[in-house]
Amino acid sequence: MFSRFKLRLELDGPFRLTAIPREGAGMRLRELHGRWVPNTDCAGGPVDQCYARNPRFLVRTDRETPVLARLQTPQAESLPLINVSVFAFDDAVLGSACASSGSYTNSPQGVATRLATIGRAGPAEYLVVASTWDHDIDASFVLYFYSEHPVDVTPLFQ
Repeated sequence: MFSRFKLRLELDGPFRLTAIPREGAGMRLRELHGRWVPNTDCAGGPVDQCYARNPRFLVRTDRETPVLARLQTPQAESLPLINVSVFAFDDAVLGSACASSGSYTNSPQGVATRLATIGRAGPAEYLVVASTWDHDIDASFVLYFYSEHPVDVTPLFQ
């Protein structure tokens, strides 16, 4: 969600205005689209038994790489409470969280993890889970997945 804008800043004293880099600047970007469907894959937060049924994306890498994930619901009529988390995924078992956007929130800009390093020397797999707090959300979403080095990202749909 980028657009042109003008910024006017006035202060009584001297100041310095410094541009900051755009999110994910210099990193590779994968834009992935998905949808939560009630009673199918809208399975609630991590306290729910069906959390692993939420939309998931398998990330494969063969080296360490910094990553960042942002989840947005740009077309939702009312913004759902959302979260995005990255988990270690060994032998098809959901492991510990490597990164999370934190508390569920419904902000217009979505939610994002902090920069985290995943991978190791040799092949490794991770699972990105896009979840809503509530079970009855019917909404599309966009997952922006940034990585410094090449990774393979595959949607896992039921």
